Amino acid sequence: MKIDKSDAARDGYSVILNEVKDLGRIDATSEIPLRQLTDRNDNVTLTLYIKGAISLTLLCLLPFILIACSREIQTVNCLANGGFEKLDGKGKGNPMCWFRAWRPDLATNLTMEIDQTCAHSGTNSARISCAGLKELVCNNWEQEIHDFPKGVRLHLTGWIKTQDVQKDDVVICVQCWDQDDQLIGFGTTQKNYIFEGTKDWTQVHADVFVPKDTKIIYVRLVLAGKGMAWFDDVSLSPEKK
Repeated sequence: MKIDKSDAARDGYSVILNEVKDLGRIDATSEIPLRQLTDRNDNVTLTLYIKGAISLTLLCLLPFILIACSREIQTVNCLANGGFEKLDGKGKGNPMCWFRAWRPDLATNLTMEIDQTCAHSGTNSARISCAGLKELVCNNWEQEIHDFPKGVRLHLTGWIKTQDVQKDDVVICVQCWDQDDQLIGFGTTQKNYIFEGTKDWTQVHADVFVPKDTKIIYVRLVLAGKGMAWFDDVSLSPEKK
């Protein structure tokens, strides 16, 4: 079954490097800021310091250190608990930040649980199991995202494992909605990854451009038929340039 845009139920992101214009006099005990990395919304700030007696070798390595730090900031995951390791602590085993968007009344033996016996990494994965559907419905694990960059392309990735599923019924997708509850951006793994039958852990990817009018983003882990599907290590990050 094809899952399209209708199914379902901040400024661009960049790293700003601020030069220190005047280092002044440096003695053996001085500490002065050499570079500062911060994002446009001042969410992350990292300052590197040098001593007066710094070696030439360290000075040569500083550009590479700065590049590595910059990349780390740029690859922030907009999703929370993408590995399903954090549970609600209420004894029900519900994953924090994720919700069930499902219709048990339209399915046979539908379960959506955390599986602590099967994971791509860590201990847990999110599982959907269904014996059959009475009507067409996309049961899914859903996460709402309110803090995200706008006017940029986001990269969605995750890992999927299946057992006895029908063709095209398993997908990870991302939706951008505006303040009028209109779908204005959409990305899906279904374009390049088709799951049918039983398949071991497979990494999937998709991209979505986030319009500036986007108010909320949903990421959905979908099983739209019968069988079992596991999801793990899901992330949504600004596309690397």
